[in-house]
Amino acid sequence: MLFDGGFTFRNFVADAFANFMFVLWFWLFVSVASDLFRRQDISGWAKVLWVIALLLFSYIGIFAYILTQGPGMAERSQVRAHQAGDDLRKIVGFKNRGRSPTGSAPSTRPNSRRWSARRG
Repeated sequence: MLFDGGFTFRNFVADAFANFMFVLWFWLFVSVASDLFRRQDISGWAKVLWVIALLLFSYIGIFAYILTQGPGMAERSQVRAHQAGDDLRKIVGFKNRGRSPTGSAPSTRPNSRRWSARRG
């Protein structure tokens, strides 16, 4: 407990906030570390320095990495997501039939000839 005095609402709120901040730090640390170790554009020594900064300076190191490398993190994440989707489509055997070049699904509007033949 952070405060003396037994179980009070103030102690509960303080403990809940401390737990939330730890979970937040751990989640950010894992996401930053996973991005850091998947990067191919920096050397191993730069990765070691970033990890030391992340461990020694906790929140400051994480926020510094996100502020300086944020756009790159988003781009790398998007590329990995598209690559995973393409790999899954390849494994499952899904062909890109009926899809536009942008990747959107074809129109669900029925073919007018077939539709009028069914109705009449």
